[in-house]
Amino acid sequence: MVDLLTIIAFVPTVLLSQLRSDDDAFDKVNYKYTVALLVLFATLTATKQFDDDRIECWNRANFIKPYIVYTN
Repeated sequence: MVDLLTIIAFVPTVLLSQLRSDDDAFDKVNYKYTVALLVLFATLTATKQFDDDRIECWNRANFIKPYIVYTN
């Protein structure tokens, strides 16, 4: 749990740091906002997977109701 808290505390430091001064504005936007977008999309994907809604599979048209219940 301590590692997770360390990572959470470190993320704003990475996003807001001014350590590299040789990059232009586009490079700064690229490495700051790309990380933020990847974290956002990973969080959205993880919440969808761990949400109460299960993944619903597409079933063949000739499946009867018990088969559909079993596959989902």
